Amino acid sequence: MGVKTHTKKDQGPGLKNRTGIFAALIVVTLAAAAGLWQASQNQPDGSESSHLLADFTAFWGWGDREFAEGAQQAGWTFRWDGEAAADTANRLAERLHIVMSPISSPLGEAYQGSIGGGTDNPAVTIWYQEQADRQKNPSEGASIQEDGNAPVQLIILLQPDKGSKLDIIKASAAEIEEMAVEEEVP
Repeated sequence: MGVKTHTKKDQGPGLKNRTGIFAALIVVTLAAAAGLWQASQNQPDGSESSHLLADFTAFWGWGDREFAEGAQQAGWTFRWDGEAAADTANRLAERLHIVMSPISSPLGEAYQGSIGGGTDNPAVTIWYQEQADRQKNPSEGASIQEDGNAPVQLIILLQPDKGSKLDIIKASAAEIEEMAVEEEVP
């Protein structure tokens, strides 16, 4: 009589390895879905849900240790670029109490205005000019001030002075973000 022996065939990675890989894929998928859902829920309302303000707060904390005199003494600038109608750009300026004036520009009709300055009141500048396609084909010769629906390229700059506190900078940035959303400036 002979002795029978049974041997297991090599089936590749063990069941434990496959289960671990599957569990990791589920965790990554759920984390990605949660991140996408959270991003879709975030509104720039001045709270920490604003990506800009959340990133800035994190960078401020990092910079406070890294900058020679700390984050409060660093030079910060925020810039929003978008497209809007001339009337929308003017409404934003009015809401920020900025008086717009024509400026010389080789690229066409342009306007600029500024307000503020100091550690308790960051400077805000708004600049806009007619869009490139309008420069080639102006509608009936009307200026962008006369044609409130004229499309313009819009830039808003927030420039807090060195020594400005984090809360003051965040409040100013949140106010601009909120106004841009309300005016539907992309």
